[in-house]
Amino acid sequence: MNLEINTAVKGIYGFTVVNASTGASRYIGEFVAEESPNLIVTSGLNQIGSGNELIYTCVVGTDSTPTTLSMTALGNQIATTNTQQASTQGTQSTSPYFSWYRRTFRFGQGAAAGNLTEVGVKTSGGVLFSRALIVDSAGSPTTLTILADEYLDVPYEFRMYPDTMDTIVTVPLNGTDYTCTLRSANINTIPDYFNYGISSGLGSYNTTYFYSGGIGSLTGGPSGNSYYHNHNLVGGYVNDTFERVFNFSAGLNNANFNEGINSLYLRTAKGYFQVGFSPSIPKTSYMTLSLNLTIKWANYVI
Repeated sequence: MNLEINTAVKGIYGFTVVNASTGASRYIGEFVAEESPNLIVTSGLNQIGSGNELIYTCVVGTDSTPTTLSMTALGNQIATTNTQQASTQGTQSTSPYFSWYRRTFRFGQGAAAGNLTEVGVKTSGGVLFSRALIVDSAGSPTTLTILADEYLDVPYEFRMYPDTMDTIVTVPLNGTDYTCTLRSANINTIPDYFNYGISSGLGSYNTTYFYSGGIGSLTGGPSGNSYYHNHNLVGGYVNDTFERVFNFSAGLNNANFNEGINSLYLRTAKGYFQVGFSPSIPKTSYMTLSLNLTIKWANYVI
């Protein structure tokens, strides 16, 4: 049995320019938007399948070529920094729901001096995660001029949007057809290791569970008795697939609930997920059970 759940990702840049001598921020709102949406490029989407830290380094440059998914570098990078001024994370608890991680990078005095037109972030492995043109309030490409006596702060916010609609599929197992309800879980809880790829934290915070009770709401999880084990990832990540497969396995003496197995629960660095079964899956000490759940991701589209 193999089941699939989808998620979506997005990022936003901001900019603050500060005079190094006075500490005063220069108003740039008349020609630079407060927030610049970005495209998470293919190399960045692939990094979500890894265990790397996703938002690690910020880069700026002077090229004006529109962003494409295939980009692996800025067009003309002139400065880079991994100096972190602040980081925070949380969730938006109203629609559209999402988990977010925000890191503010600082370019020292004069380090980013010039006429900037592009910005990006890279992972801890040096791979380009996202790239954007700097835009004005109308969304048109613009230029942000940084002077030699100024430093630049760039906050970047990474978001992951859970699927808030149930997916219902019928899957055969051992001669019985099971109606499976796939649903996101605990969407108001920030996942552990959220700024890392989906394979991070396996065996510590992020685990797999069988439950005797049914699934919960989007903001909750399954109920009843449970059996859990460390994640078993199926195979390595394959570039450009944008998915990882997690295996749920129960040996002869595991998950033998009187009620049968009514649900699964998966904790990952990229969200929490649950699957309900109707009817319940019978499991006894004479049986082993192995189920796969595939988590997919893509750029967020409104």
